[in-house]
Amino acid sequence: MDTPQLVRSARDAIAAGLLFLWAGGATPAPPVRQGTAPADYSAVRREGARLIEQAMHDQGVVGLSLALVDDQSVVWTQGFGYADQAHGVPATPATLYRVGSISKLFTATAVMQLAEQGRLRLDDPLTRHLPEFQIESSYGPIADLTLRRLLTHHSGLPANLIKGMWGQDPVPAADLIAGLRDEAMAYPAGQVFYYSNAGLALVGLAVERVGGESFPDWMQRRLLAPLAMRQSAFMIAVPDSPLTARGYQGGRESADPPLRDIAAGGLVSNCLDLSRFLRMVFADGRAADGRRILKAESLAEMLRPQNRGLPLDADLRVGLAWMLSGVAIPGAGTVVHHAGATLRYSAQLVALPAHKLGIVVLTNSGDGGDTAARLATQVLTLALRAKTGAAVPQVAAASGDGSRLTAAGRAPYLGYWTTEIGLVDIRDGGGRLRAAALGKTLTLEPRADGRLGVHYRWLGLVPVDLGEIGQVGLSLKRIGGQDALLLHQGTEDLLLGTRLSPTPIPTAWRARTGDYALVNQGRDYPLLSAVRLREQHGVLVVEIESEGETGQVALQPLDNRQAVLAGKVAGFGERVTVQGRDGAELLRYSGYLFRKTGRR
Repeated sequence: MDTPQLVRSARDAIAAGLLFLWAGGATPAPPVRQGTAPADYSAVRREGARLIEQAMHDQGVVGLSLALVDDQSVVWTQGFGYADQAHGVPATPATLYRVGSISKLFTATAVMQLAEQGRLRLDDPLTRHLPEFQIESSYGPIADLTLRRLLTHHSGLPANLIKGMWGQDPVPAADLIAGLRDEAMAYPAGQVFYYSNAGLALVGLAVERVGGESFPDWMQRRLLAPLAMRQSAFMIAVPDSPLTARGYQGGRESADPPLRDIAAGGLVSNCLDLSRFLRMVFADGRAADGRRILKAESLAEMLRPQNRGLPLDADLRVGLAWMLSGVAIPGAGTVVHHAGATLRYSAQLVALPAHKLGIVVLTNSGDGGDTAARLATQVLTLALRAKTGAAVPQVAAASGDGSRLTAAGRAPYLGYWTTEIGLVDIRDGGGRLRAAALGKTLTLEPRADGRLGVHYRWLGLVPVDLGEIGQVGLSLKRIGGQDALLLHQGTEDLLLGTRLSPTPIPTAWRARTGDYALVNQGRDYPLLSAVRLREQHGVLVVEIESEGETGQVALQPLDNRQAVLAGKVAGFGERVTVQGRDGAELLRYSGYLFRKTGRR
């Protein structure tokens, strides 16, 4: 489950595999292995431990556990830091964490088991198994919402139904169906990747319906137990167990609240149990005891790109729940992976099928997702050289060429872009392109490869190393009738966003600018601290504050009472509607109602 806050769309994108930039090229490598002797991972363990301890110190990650897998062997497993800092309880390989969206890999595996039994088909409409499901659609019949499209995040559904998703009182997963009846499709089905926790939660309900027992029970009996994942379970709430890691945010202990959508993010596990799942993948679908979990062809289908031929996906490749793009390890072949993030836990699972190498990294820090992703790829890069005995190809980062774009060269970039990281405003400043995004002003400068590099100066004066983000390149391309902003990493161009053309703002929406308060939070976890609607250079902008972070999203009116929060493709997005209640006008989004409290 990726963190659902609206202001964390960039982190959602990272968790979905769109912005993974950790090539690990600068990571020192262990000695080259000679001959055919078994791989020596001692140097990997030494250097990996150093990298982990340094990263945890630098990023404030409290606890971390990992398991490195070579085919059917766990060649390194260790805990770092604390599972419970206040009581001095160390993190160990047996420490339990909520693993977030890594849960989706298990939900997809359950679907494939049912498909093998002939009880469902991947191209079944969702309504064949959940006939009561309804949602408003302006893009065609909801029969286009197939299980395959749900598993590949091409259903067009909203990312979440936030109302009831996290709460102090557990909410039945089936409540999601009722809540979505008042929502609308965000995109046409089958046209563009749009990550949806709600979609995978619905898949879990279909598994429950077809399987004839509760989703947690089905997963325990048909998947977790056969894999000997004895400490793992799908759960609404994190268990109060001596093995469970406490959750942290910003270094402070904070409990992860109960979660409704457990099929999308409710798995509680440890790195040892998750290593058994990796070993099943490397054994073509067999558990360690030889038991068949999946047919080899079913597993191959899960790892096959499902979205070829979709212009708006650019070079993004996604399998059935597995991400097949975005993580670059030179010389590794296809890198398959999935991240997980809840409010207080972060996780990463990465595998190299061609080499039967994989890694699981789990942390109890809600802001540790980037650290987990980077470390997973760095350690796996070390392991790849140790196993193959070949030098991992080094990919030099493209550097600036010292030139400046002409006015004509800058012009196509100028304006608003609606992107994975929210609204990006690119303007001309002193003959350079300046991009306002995520509360910072970045400079875009030409690189030797013809793309634009990203640079940042603190207070406009002191250069700041942006790490992996500073290695990406940006370029423009016309895709599907849209001016597209592409993010280049490795050999892939990924769609970051599209141009947002300002249109006249209806008087009714201009009158709605101001501060807003949430009026129907109930027992939900308090995600939002402030919501504002304002006009900025002819564009309506929703500004959201949550847990110390601020984000901006463009609001595009459809008429006087409907608008969309622009996603990465302009003209589409999640619906905002105007409703009346007790004589007052309210804005509705994702099940929440907001009342205007003042003008800014």
